[in-house]
Amino acid sequence: MKYGQSLPIPMLGGSITGVERRLTHKRQIQSMGIRTRLTESQCARIARALAEPRRVRILQEIGTSPIPVAQGTLLKAQQITPPTLSHHVKALETAGLIKIVRVGKFARAILQPQVLRAYLDHLTRTIEQPPIPRGFSREGASTCPKPQKLLCAETPKRFR
Repeated sequence: MKYGQSLPIPMLGGSITGVERRLTHKRQIQSMGIRTRLTESQCARIARALAEPRRVRILQEIGTSPIPVAQGTLLKAQQITPPTLSHHVKALETAGLIKIVRVGKFARAILQPQVLRAYLDHLTRTIEQPPIPRGFSREGASTCPKPQKLLCAETPKRFR
């Protein structure tokens, strides 16, 4: 195969050049093996996306399919209107949980398992090791002094 010559892609029904093939391969390698760490804003975005039960069902539908899921398939499975599906899919895509692959005028959704795994890892770390409040030890014994009564000059004597 010569540089720049097209290579057919059976799954997506098209062809790509050699440069595009290398970029696609690089993205696949990055998405497969490297575990990513999410920022707090990314985790918050994912949590907001997964707070809606319908989005969780859409994500399950996409995740259980071995091939990219067409929007029409999701419409039939979820029994919702196209604008509502578009809204939910966009929220999942913005959160990074799915990737939309466009083939002509059609869109297919692919689960991004590395993002979901990174989010679950973040939750696990957060739940297993909660931050220790200042003045407390891991054993639960308080090391901070007793709080002092704060008195105001205008506090009536009966409350002092």
